Amino acid sequence: MKETRVILNDLNNQKRDLLASIEDQHSILARYHLDTEKEERTLQDVRASIDKSRTDLKHTLEMIQLEKTELEALRLQHESKMGDLEKTQLAALQEKAELETLQVSCKEKHAQVERIQKQLNLQRPEKERLTTELSAMEARAVVLHREEEGLEEKCREWDSKVVQLAK
Repeated sequence: MKETRVILNDLNNQKRDLLASIEDQHSILARYHLDTEKEERTLQDVRASIDKSRTDLKHTLEMIQLEKTELEALRLQHESKMGDLEKTQLAALQEKAELETLQVSCKEKHAQVERIQKQLNLQRPEKERLTTELSAMEARAVVLHREEEGLEEKCREWDSKVVQLAK
């Protein structure tokens, strides 16, 4: 009986540990989902910024081509536009590098989320098995407890019969 209770306590502890582990995995998964969504929003912002920069570049180039027809006074303006163009290209390259970094990070997060989901799916049958085993042991403990009570009742009856016979 004590051994069964010890096993039952061990199983209850295992169950709590597994439930805590699963809960932790769920919260980690939720954080990864939030991080992924945040990075996707950032990625969309970067893409919009790149598109805007491309539009700015096209506009700048059109302006430079129109202003090339002017002579010396317009050359200074042309050089200024070229400086702006270089800055915009540098910013576009930097944003492109950031975009690539975010894409790699996003892929890594997706892979990590998939691994966690697989782990949860692998742990689920074990949890169910332990829960079933725990239920069976609890039912067995109830049966053993009833048998114990029945035996104790018989012992009391026999003790009273022994006392009556001894008189």
